[in-house]
Amino acid sequence: MGYIHKRAAAEELTTAIRGVAQGQRFFDPQPHSGGDGQDPDSAKIALSPREVEIVKMVAWGHSNKDIAARLHLSVKTVEGYKAKIMEKLALSNRVELVRYALRQGWME
Repeated sequence: MGYIHKRAAAEELTTAIRGVAQGQRFFDPQPHSGGDGQDPDSAKIALSPREVEIVKMVAWGHSNKDIAARLHLSVKTVEGYKAKIMEKLALSNRVELVRYALRQGWME
């Protein structure tokens, strides 16, 4: 499990890949939008109120189309929000996003 910023140097990417292949965690030490290069579980990552709203709706099982209709947005806009959220939180799929929402206490 790891995260590296897309603008990282090739040397950092190689180090990250080798570490993850050996079962280690790697999180990019360079700051990027929203995080501080640490494990996303412990990082204080600032999501906008709209991003939080979308995470909650995704976690409750709403489709992109349903979220778009409820928030008066286009489906593409919702997809864009989700992509940015996933990048900020260094998550790779919807299940990880749901787990994040649970850890935040947003499912109660």
